[in-house]
Amino acid sequence: MKISKQTLCTGLALSLLSGGAFASDKVELEVVSWKGAGAEIANFPAIIERFEKAYPDISVRLNYMARNDMVTSIPARFQAGSPPDVVMVDLEFLSYWGGNGQLMKLNGQDFIDQYQPAIKPYLGLGDDVYYSMLQISGMGVYANDQILRDAGIESFPNTIDEFTQVCKTLDSKGITLRFLRVTTATGPIRFLCKPCDDRWRHSKHRPYRKN
Repeated sequence: MKISKQTLCTGLALSLLSGGAFASDKVELEVVSWKGAGAEIANFPAIIERFEKAYPDISVRLNYMARNDMVTSIPARFQAGSPPDVVMVDLEFLSYWGGNGQLMKLNGQDFIDQYQPAIKPYLGLGDDVYYSMLQISGMGVYANDQILRDAGIESFPNTIDEFTQVCKTLDSKGITLRFLRVTTATGPIRFLCKPCDDRWRHSKHRPYRKN
């Protein structure tokens, strides 16, 4: 039975080796996600119910898994040749699994044209589209512009080198640095809680990561 994957990949990524489990004429798709349970139920039950109503020959099994557990469990399943059919990804997972050719490319799918042009570059790696966004959320860092101006800093830093220099400038003027810890970030910003020296600069705990 031919299955259209256009609807199945919405908000998630399709693994390249996926192949649904067959039971009679019905196909079961395993969707692994770190959203879908507890406080982050993310409306998955309603989405799955609507999907299964539209495609009665397909059954969706949502497998909730903590993101930290996916770091080891999903690669192990890739290596064993039994990955989930659909898997939730963020920028880090997309870079690893997409870069290793373990995710199915979605270029040419009709739903891609529904995205605004400014969003399309974030759907994959380079020109390869690997997933459809489940949601669009913003992350950022607040800064006290007046303190920066008083220290002679005219613009907010955009790179790690610029950020490090800003920290050193503030420190040299006796300004105590305070950083906001970001505990749930899965995007480019990690957290700002390290001293501004070479040990911090070359550690994995950086304010943002360049791709």
